[in-house]
Amino acid sequence: MPQKRHAVDQIVAKVRKADVELGKGKTVPEICTLLEVVTQSP
Repeated sequence: MPQKRHAVDQIVAKVRKADVELGKGKTVPEICTLLEVVTQSP
């Protein structure tokens, strides 16, 4: 399955939204689900 590429402005928007959600007290996995991105496992 090919990877989907995002434009720079889309990435910046997602990072900003993630920062807002972190400020609201959400966890990283919750934010990843909200933004429809995959969490990287260690």
